Amino acid sequence: MDIETKTEVVKKKGKEFDTHPKVNLTCILEECMGQVVLLEELVRLFKQNILEFLGNIRVRLQAQDYQGIAFACHKIKSCLRMMQIHSLLEIAEQMERVCKTDKDLKHLEFLYTQFLEEYPGIDEQVDSELLALKNNQS
Repeated sequence: MDIETKTEVVKKKGKEFDTHPKVNLTCILEECMGQVVLLEELVRLFKQNILEFLGNIRVRLQAQDYQGIAFACHKIKSCLRMMQIHSLLEIAEQMERVCKTDKDLKHLEFLYTQFLEEYPGIDEQVDSELLALKNNQS
């Protein structure tokens, strides 16, 4: 599969999630038994994990460390599942698959860029959702 075909696959898959809210913290708040303080701590840890992931992937891409990239992607998936961030989860899953199959550096760089472009919007939505949930509890 050439890079243009891979690009189309990612774009098509990404559009699936555009019709759904990308962030919904209500379910997670319920799992926290309604404790906003606990949810705030989970959000803080989520953001910290994402930043570590992004830095780790950047370094491992430069080193062409496919095993390290696959491990980092595998590790971040649980965090993304917990936060129900499906768009980023799909990208991480694709990155892990590429590392285990064709080891296409250009495709990995493309997926990493997609993750980087998607994350700031997710970050804003997480902050907005958290603020709304805090205001509802006041």
